[in-house]
Amino acid sequence: MLRPTEYPDSNTQVQENKNAKFTDNLERTSIDCRVLVVHHHPATLRMMAAMFRKLGYKAAAAFDSTKAFLYFSRVPCDLLFTDLEMPVLNGYHLARLIKQHHPHAKVVAMTGRCQAEVVGLMGDGTIDGWLFKPFKPKQIRDTLAEVGLPVVNNTR
Repeated sequence: MLRPTEYPDSNTQVQENKNAKFTDNLERTSIDCRVLVVHHHPATLRMMAAMFRKLGYKAAAAFDSTKAFLYFSRVPCDLLFTDLEMPVLNGYHLARLIKQHHPHAKVVAMTGRCQAEVVGLMGDGTIDGWLFKPFKPKQIRDTLAEVGLPVVNNTR
């Protein structure tokens, strides 16, 4: 079982992907809710941001947690949707930083770990909702509803 202070961080440098630092695609959608998606794998990042747009949200994407924090500081969002396993600053620590500066923001973390491995992170209120990979758009919508965000009643 991992506890917040025991969560392993990577000491590797972030590899810059100049085409994927962050994208701001907050076009008009059916739900007035800003989402910042954070993932260090560009293909997963694009897919998750597209999934949020398909669900009707205004979605921006950040390639790494440092850029995500800088973006969130400039453009406060309603939801931080982050991968737990991130280089340099993991998703849990990013969530803590976001909550310190934006306490009303919701945070949903996705992880490939099993629930037993992250149970020590689950009860402190830093992360409002959890998704365990693999998951489907309906599971995202259900998790967002559970944390109090607006949802559309279909998964398009």
